[in-house]
Amino acid sequence: MVKRKSIPKKAPESPTKRKKTQTRIYNVGNREFKVNVTTLKTIRHLQNSTSLCIPRLPFSRLIREILMEFDPIDRRIQVEALLALQEAAEVYLTYLFEDANRCAHHARRVTVGPKDIRLVLDIKGCSDPGFQP
Repeated sequence: MVKRKSIPKKAPESPTKRKKTQTRIYNVGNREFKVNVTTLKTIRHLQNSTSLCIPRLPFSRLIREILMEFDPIDRRIQVEALLALQEAAEVYLTYLFEDANRCAHHARRVTVGPKDIRLVLDIKGCSDPGFQP
């Protein structure tokens, strides 16, 4: 019998190998910023959608935990009330982060930090006992 030549097989790709992500470079003033394209797509998708950003189940767990602090009896909440709370919380957080982003931009920074959020809360006059300035 004649031996056949074996055809070399391709090496299997390692599962840790990630796909290359595309980046775009934006010039803002005299600075350049590299932005991931998938990040921009996600931002555009969330801006165009009307769905809620916070998952419903973890938010309902948080609300139930807060209710248990006030009254140890297990209480029930209507779905509409829970959705109204979630909508109000998302609107509040959106405006809070918008103002914090303005503060960071004013300080010529790109990243929002805790000091920006503290400044916004101080300006608005929010007295949150759990938030240490």
